[in-house]
Amino acid sequence: MRLLVVSNYYPPHHIGGYELGCRDIVERLRRAGHEITVLTSQEGVPRPTRTDYVWRWLTSDLRRRVPMIGISEAIRAAADELWNQWVFRIICRRCRPDVVYVWNPVGISLSAIGNAYRSNIPVAYLVSDHWLTTWQKQPGYRFWSHQSQPRYMRPLWSAARLFFKAIGLSYWEPRFTHVHFVSQFLKDEALSSGIAVRDAAVFHWGVDPEVFPFQPLTAPGRVLCCGQLEPWKGFHTVVQALSLLGPAHRNVTLTIAGSGSTTYVNELRQLARDGGIEDRIHFIGRVDRGALRDIYHQHDIFVFPSVWDEPFSIALLEAMSTGRAVVATVTGGTPEIVRHDWNGLTFEKENAVDCATQLRRLLEQPTLANAIGARARATIEGAFTLHRMAQRIELDLIRIHEDA
Repeated sequence: MRLLVVSNYYPPHHIGGYELGCRDIVERLRRAGHEITVLTSQEGVPRPTRTDYVWRWLTSDLRRRVPMIGISEAIRAAADELWNQWVFRIICRRCRPDVVYVWNPVGISLSAIGNAYRSNIPVAYLVSDHWLTTWQKQPGYRFWSHQSQPRYMRPLWSAARLFFKAIGLSYWEPRFTHVHFVSQFLKDEALSSGIAVRDAAVFHWGVDPEVFPFQPLTAPGRVLCCGQLEPWKGFHTVVQALSLLGPAHRNVTLTIAGSGSTTYVNELRQLARDGGIEDRIHFIGRVDRGALRDIYHQHDIFVFPSVWDEPFSIALLEAMSTGRAVVATVTGGTPEIVRHDWNGLTFEKENAVDCATQLRRLLEQPTLANAIGARARATIEGAFTLHRMAQRIELDLIRIHEDA
């Protein structure tokens, strides 16, 4: 089967787990014998670039957040649309895909992908964040729907669209007929937003247990958090919780891995100073994925304190695969992974007292911590492996191709 995979980012240029997961699945499908072309944006490269099967050719507004309110912005948007649609058609002619598989289209416009419908190529989508419920707010759609234009310009804009059509620039409304969600939470969110995806599949994220092997805990006292350093990740709750543990746990340390907002990092440092635990908080910056296994193994407790509705965390799965004792908030898709007092402990988001209570349980009951870590590993092996996810995706893409 020939697949064209479309994503706004693709490693090594990436933001987080969405893009890394895309690469993981692509590599699995390639090893299964499928012919895959990846089309992504020029983010991270100075010019359109092709390396092996990855084409970094699309323009994007991922870094450009200027509202389209004037003629100059409209011209820029039209140029981006024209380029992306031309690139998409060229790639389709070259690789002749049986299915177009769209991961994250934010910033690269769904209108370019819509050209697949004109060629009767089936399109499937994998949804791992909230873009499906917000895609109509994206500049590409706003460009075509007049939402970005002052009312007095809309008659002129209607005439301009005829010109765009004449030069090969057109808009095709996306059809969300074939959708794969990585959590039931995301599917429910889409349904509640009025998107007709009742028959969509839920393929939970998975990790490779061999890449993140199990290791028994020692003496719980080393706490780890990973992720983007932004307020919605909730790391401030963990810093506050550490200061509430009391003198009996003065040797407990917290490692925070990740990069992000300098302002937020300074706030975390100030919280640590205020709590008298500054020397017990270690910021190690962004960690290469290849080093993550050792980082997990060097710690005993993994805290996932997310404040926002986390769609379905890959870092959480990785930590559980290594047998870390997990303490997590139950936002978004996390309840589909973590069961309180079974394979993890849970606490109310932004509730430092509750977080400290759960940490104290693990620190004072090593047997409980080890039991939770072992059951976390069993959970991954039973339901959340990368092999299982890739196999389910592969079978459904084959079905989509055969039904076309």
